[in-house]
Amino acid sequence: MLIDMPYHKLEAVLVLGNVQITTQALGELMDKGILVSYLTRQGRFWGSVHPPAARAVIHAKVRNGHDVLRGNGGVEETVHGIREAPDHATLLGL
Repeated sequence: MLIDMPYHKLEAVLVLGNVQITTQALGELMDKGILVSYLTRQGRFWGSVHPPAARAVIHAKVRNGHDVLRGNGGVEETVHGIREAPDHATLLGL
């Protein structure tokens, strides 16, 4: 079955049976933070592909930057903003 759905409405994609996803499609799903799980035709779980933990990685980078730029007053606001970021676009902007 083929459907067209905006990424922001997806939380996960379930691949059931003998179905293939292109590398490009899988990359887009990972970029958008969408989990992909593979199941057999009978519904037995095979495994899943998890998107990177963007929030943790970005938080660590900002914290490291903070250690280097300790005197910059805006860094603490940025660290706080990461915890409160409502979506990936805002998070990446920080």
